[in-house]
Amino acid sequence: MNYKNATDFIEDITKIFDNYGFKQKEIPTKLLGRKDSEAKMEYPEDKFLLESALIAKNLCNADYPERQVYTIKFDGKDFYIHTFAIGTTDPYAEAALLSVCHKAKSNADPTNQSEFILNTLGEKDNFKKYLDELYYFLRKRKKYLPSPILKILNPDNTKKIIQKLRAQNNNILEDAPTILDFLNEDAKTHFYTLTDYLDKMRVPYNIDPFFFANDNLAKHSIFNREEAKSHIFGARLDNLAEKLGINSLVSLIIKIPKFGRKTKINTEKNKRTSKNKFFLAHISSLAKSQALDIMDKMKKNKLAVEQSMVSMSLLEQYALAQRMGAKYIIIIGHKEAVEQSAIVRNIDTRQEETIPQQDLIKYLKSLK
Repeated sequence: MNYKNATDFIEDITKIFDNYGFKQKEIPTKLLGRKDSEAKMEYPEDKFLLESALIAKNLCNADYPERQVYTIKFDGKDFYIHTFAIGTTDPYAEAALLSVCHKAKSNADPTNQSEFILNTLGEKDNFKKYLDELYYFLRKRKKYLPSPILKILNPDNTKKIIQKLRAQNNNILEDAPTILDFLNEDAKTHFYTLTDYLDKMRVPYNIDPFFFANDNLAKHSIFNREEAKSHIFGARLDNLAEKLGINSLVSLIIKIPKFGRKTKINTEKNKRTSKNKFFLAHISSLAKSQALDIMDKMKKNKLAVEQSMVSMSLLEQYALAQRMGAKYIIIIGHKEAVEQSAIVRNIDTRQEETIPQQDLIKYLKSLK
């Protein structure tokens, strides 16, 4: 799709985030907590990830009920859409963010089917042991390294060296160890659960074992996607979140260079006019992987629906549905996911029906 300016492009992208239950928030004029976030900056993206975490911290301090939000910032040159999933260690948060981002970009530009570059840093101890092993690997192969690399060969430069070799497509990395060999069981489970979700959600990705990020900020998953009109990057920022007093944080940032004359975002354009009628509750990993597909079908049929990316019990999701003003809650547990069915319950009367997923849209429309 050809856009005359960046703001029309952004409005189409954020419309999808709105549709999937993200709430747009204003960036606080003063970001508190910068002194608590002291961390060495290693990559160009680090300052934006730090800012993202500070925005999330300040939004948390505002006692708002939502935990999946986005903000828009324009610095005179580029637009930044900061999206967050706050307060959950479940890899569904990363998967859902990447999936919604992919849907938003595909909707705005159907010809672009770029892949996300994906990797994991595991736990902090995992990554430290891995870097030690990488340095040992490089020392053993000194005679094969280019002279500029030899000049900076020391343990503190291991990440920098690997990034240079990666950029050069140096074949020495073909035999190098990868972080996947150094993950503990929790880190392995997190990463492979994430990739399983992405496969089920049909999100295109490619695992690059030598794609790194700042481990002072990030923990577990990191991701990147560069395109002609935008750059998408982000990570699970739990190491930084801990310093800021946030209980887990996933941040995904979409950077869009300004083009065209228009710079003001029309935030009213994307607001839903219909009352939120349905809430989709999911209670197992299989159910979560089905949830976005069901939401897709509901959105295409103009059925207003919300969900939570934060891992919650059914009771917590039920309470959230009531707070959001939903009339019906659609429940998919493990049993329903296996049977390809869903329970549709009227929140006021508590009457419910179990409906095959293939008939769900037709049934929901009949409730209008």
